[in-house]
Amino acid sequence: DEPVSGMDEAGLQIFYELLDRLRQDDMVILLISHDLAYVRQHADRVVLLDRTVRAIGSPVEVFTSAAFRSVFPGGEA
Repeated sequence: DEPVSGMDEAGLQIFYELLDRLRQDDMVILLISHDLAYVRQHADRVVLLDRTVRAIGSPVEVFTSAAFRSVFPGGEA
């Protein structure tokens, strides 16, 4: 859960590069994150949680859903 919390920019870069390498090796990764820009760019599937499952799908499907807008009003990923 939030593995990059408190990490500086250099640490973030190293962490995200590692995730990208692991994904290229066909490793399944479950990442819980509020870094919506990273999720939008790199995730294959997204589950939007807000006390319950609000939406499941591709990043585009979830980030354009009414559920996303209700959880993040005016928010942009």
